[in-house]
Amino acid sequence: MPSPEDIRRLSAAVTVHNLAANPPPPDRGIWIRIPTEVLRAKGSEDPDPEPVSEPAVEGTSALAVRQPDHPTASRATAVFRLRGHMRDIGFDGQMVSVRELQGFRIYAELFSRPHTRISAVEIRAGIAGVEPAMFAGSTGQTVTRSALADLRRQYEELSEELAEAELNHDDGKTRKLQEELTVLADHVRRAVGKDGEPRTVSDAERARVAVAKSLTRARRLLSQQHPALLKHINRTVQTGNVLCYQPEVSMNWDVRS
Repeated sequence: MPSPEDIRRLSAAVTVHNLAANPPPPDRGIWIRIPTEVLRAKGSEDPDPEPVSEPAVEGTSALAVRQPDHPTASRATAVFRLRGHMRDIGFDGQMVSVRELQGFRIYAELFSRPHTRISAVEIRAGIAGVEPAMFAGSTGQTVTRSALADLRRQYEELSEELAEAELNHDDGKTRKLQEELTVLADHVRRAVGKDGEPRTVSDAERARVAVAKSLTRARRLLSQQHPALLKHINRTVQTGNVLCYQPEVSMNWDVRS
C-alpha cells in the first residue's frame, strides 16, 4: 500500500482531463494521469493500469475511469434488442421501442457482423430457417403461359371497350379504361421479355427483392421513430445482392434476442 507521503505526491501530481467535449470514440470518460513511481509503490498484487490509445505524459502511466452510462440511452453501446413482439432501439442517446419487423431482423444480423459481406440469399434462407442452397441456382418464370394468355386477352378486351367509349364520347368511362389499361400494360411489361416470352428470374433475384422490400418497410418506420439511426443506416449499410454493414467507427451493438 502507498505510504502517506506517496498519497500526498499523488494528490499534487494528478491531472484530470475532461474529454466529454471531444471524446476519443467510442469512450466518453475522464483520463487521470498518475506518476509511474506512485503506481509501482502500490505493490505487484494490483492489476496493471488499463492501456490507453493516446500516448501518456512522459514519466507517467494512465488509468481510464469511464463515466457511468445512461441506463437507457447509452452512447457507448447501441441497442437493437428483441423483446417479445417489440424491438428496443437505443442509438445516439435516444431509446425507443417499436413493433418488430422482418427488416429489423435483417439489420440485427448486419449489426452483429460488421464489415462482413452477406448475400441476400443467405439472409433470406436464415429467415426461412433453411440452407442457402435452397434459394440458389434455380430459376422460375414470373408468369405462366396460361396466365400470360389471359393477360393478353384482357388487354384486347379493354382496348375494344376503350375504343367504343371514345366513339360514344363517354369521358368518364374513357378515363377509367385508360387507367386500367395502364396498370395492365405495366404488369405485362414486367412479366414479359422483349421476345414476348415470360421472363425468368433466379431465386437469388427473388431473395434480393424480398430483402429489399423488408428493409424498406423497416426504414419507413425508423424515419418516424428514430431518424438518427436511419441516417446512420443510410450511410453505413450496403444493400443489393450482397449486404454489408460498414460503420466508420467500431460500434458495440447489443442485439440479444
